[in-house]
Amino acid sequence: PTQPTQAVPSAPAVPSPQEVLDLLSSLVAGRKAYPEAARRRKAQGSVGIALKVAADGSLAAAAIQKKSGSAILDRAALDLVKGLFPIALRPGEPMEVALSIEYRLVP
Repeated sequence: PTQPTQAVPSAPAVPSPQEVLDLLSSLVAGRKAYPEAARRRKAQGSVGIALKVAADGSLAAAAIQKKSGSAILDRAALDLVKGLFPIALRPGEPMEVALSIEYRLVP
């Protein structure tokens, strides 16, 4: 007897660097917490992080590209980003993205 033919799933579209960046930004927004030590010191700033995302969605490398002026915020941002991986979007090939994480105290 012949086997029933199965539909071959089409390969998912390869996400663009912008789609990966949008996903990471969304994940950061949902998980970012202001470090208490930075809050007590009234530290604020923006941390720029350069990321290398592997083809399978894992993190190949992460490095601070632009410091905030607060080592506490820099470390918190780097730890936050590292904790987001692996991501659901699988780039299919390695890609590099730059992410900026803003820490502002609300009066």
